[in-house]
Amino acid sequence: MTKKEKWLRVTFEDGSEWDIPLGCIISDRADHYAKEFDGDFDEAYEESEKLFASDPYAAKDWASGNMDWKDVQPCAQLHRAARPVDYEDQWINADKEVV
Repeated sequence: MTKKEKWLRVTFEDGSEWDIPLGCIISDRADHYAKEFDGDFDEAYEESEKLFASDPYAAKDWASGNMDWKDVQPCAQLHRAARPVDYEDQWINADKEVV
């Protein structure tokens, strides 16, 4: 039996939801910290994996504070597409400004 992979689900303002495999975030952190493990990426990966397993907030924090969308986009999988906008329905209450 294999372990079930964990994901970081990201929801953008347009309502789209993207799933980022934690392995992508763990790899980024391991790349950064490998020097502290005498260049041993695998050891840094294991340490990062343990950290994220014991503290899920750490994965969110690392991704938000140390990665950009361009870093995770190659790993990202669309979970739910952006919600369609009914402009006719929203017209009355839409924010308007004379510019």
